[in-house]
Amino acid sequence: KYLTEEPRTPCLLPTCFHTFCRECVTKCGQQAQPFECPTCREPCELAAADVRLNFAMFCVVEAKLIASGECRLVCQDCDEESDAVNHCTDCNLLLCQICSDHHDRSKRFRTHALVSVSEIRDKRLAAPKGKRFC
Repeated sequence: KYLTEEPRTPCLLPTCFHTFCRECVTKCGQQAQPFECPTCREPCELAAADVRLNFAMFCVVEAKLIASGECRLVCQDCDEESDAVNHCTDCNLLLCQICSDHHDRSKRFRTHALVSVSEIRDKRLAAPKGKRFC
């Protein structure tokens, strides 16, 4: 499960692009407008719709959480919410053991490349994201 709505998720201020956690940005947005960026003192008008995720920083934080085991990766192919054991690089899906076995046996998916979740953890990679192709 991705952590994009968590209070400590890194978010960008819309005017100066400095990064703060979602919780701090939300608190700043509740102050009198415009408020000053704590880093550069740039005046910043902030509405809830202006809070954008800092994807680059998020991936760094997420990779650390995955490597440490603090972030659980679950299967994206079934409804069981089982722990993911592989990632299909062709489908861009995290797969549990049962779905991985099905992937290997299926004529449609037999040629797809599977990367183990332990390899993702060992290499300190962020959780796979992006468009699914299958």
